[in-house]
Amino acid sequence: MAAPFHDPLVVPVGDEFLGLSTDLRFQNVTGRLSQDLLTWSEPFSLLAETPAPVLRHVKTNHFWAPELVKRGDTWRLYYCASRPGKTQSVIGLAESQDPRGPFRYVGDVVVSTHSDTFTQANAIDPCVAKDREGHDWLIYGSFFGGIHILPLGEDGFPTEYNEGLCIAGGNHLPVEGAYVHYHAPSDRFVLFTSWGNLAEDYHIRVAYSQEITGP
Repeated sequence: MAAPFHDPLVVPVGDEFLGLSTDLRFQNVTGRLSQDLLTWSEPFSLLAETPAPVLRHVKTNHFWAPELVKRGDTWRLYYCASRPGKTQSVIGLAESQDPRGPFRYVGDVVVSTHSDTFTQANAIDPCVAKDREGHDWLIYGSFFGGIHILPLGEDGFPTEYNEGLCIAGGNHLPVEGAYVHYHAPSDRFVLFTSWGNLAEDYHIRVAYSQEITGP
């Protein structure tokens, strides 16, 4: 089927593929299955229900840019929800033994409140990446406060109670959708970010660093 597939994430599951994306036609975090990466099933919900803290903080059932990683025997789903145009957002964590769900809400990972200065980190677009020692880091953020990185503990939650280090953007620069990948042949970390105006000059930039925290 042809369908919107924004902020795509595709994960191999057995002999098929699980695709996650932003699709505001549907409530909840949705997934699709495919055997050839061309034909996809109808979307189905991954979360058992919308977590109450999300409803209280952002008052929405629509989610953006999900991230899915496997740690041990557990699949961790990092999801985000936001009030458009504001920095009032939340990144939450849900877990399941099956990547197809249903996922059970565990807790809020990063929560941001709205500020008219638009200088604080916005809790959207989560990415989880490992450093050379195998430790997890959360990369997140967007316009306004820029892209930030926070260390995660073995439970999947931040080990620091702050916004983390800003590694790209800030000062109202139009950046979002960060993704970090370790490139073993060059022993470097690669940062992909989306920049610009969606209706005019939207584009992807790539940057390299010897450390996951930059510069």
